[in-house]
Amino acid sequence: MIMELIRVVEAPGSGGPGAGEGRLGVYWEKRSAACRRAVGKMLQADPQGAMLALFDATVEALDEEWCASERSYMLFNEVLRRVRQRVSVALRRPGTSSPVDFRAALLPSPAKA
Repeated sequence: MIMELIRVVEAPGSGGPGAGEGRLGVYWEKRSAACRRAVGKMLQADPQGAMLALFDATVEALDEEWCASERSYMLFNEVLRRVRQRVSVALRRPGTSSPVDFRAALLPSPAKA
């Protein structure tokens, strides 16, 4: 449900942003399916902690994006759109099989001084 709230993982047949006929709809379904598979694997490996870890990393990315963008609340949807893209890319990244991998893909390490 948390991933549906940020529209990274749509329930099959729910009519995501690119759903419907044509190449865009097929692309959206494949991308969404890849995200569902990644989340499913994480939940199988750690049913208790995986969702909390995914939620925590996603909220941290949202906070990071919000602070870095210096946007007003009127532009929150733009910040949320960027976080959705980051989460989707992190979930589909090869090798993302655990919440630790997801966090590493989503939140770049801070630069060392």
